[in-house]
Amino acid sequence: MNHKVNSIATVAADDYARQIGKEAVPIAIKWKDLVAKSSSCKEVQNVLEALKSNEMQKCSRSYQVVENELSEIDGVLLREGEIDDTVYERLTLMMLWPS
Repeated sequence: MNHKVNSIATVAADDYARQIGKEAVPIAIKWKDLVAKSSSCKEVQNVLEALKSNEMQKCSRSYQVVENELSEIDGVLLREGEIDDTVYERLTLMMLWPS
């Protein structure tokens, strides 16, 4: 009789591979959802307000160094006309796991 026994290492490797696979799946977000989450994200709102009032020194250094690349459409923070990856990831997490 041949019984397969999963070792801790095998289970951990399977869990790791499963997590990598889940993270590799792209998540589509509707524009209206992005607008809604942007309006409720304190960080995004602070950066947008600083851009409008020309007071970027109130923002973290990571935003200050790209100040000339930042803009907004419908309250969504853009970098070089595209949704900033860092902000997009944060908003995506807020949508998936709301507080």
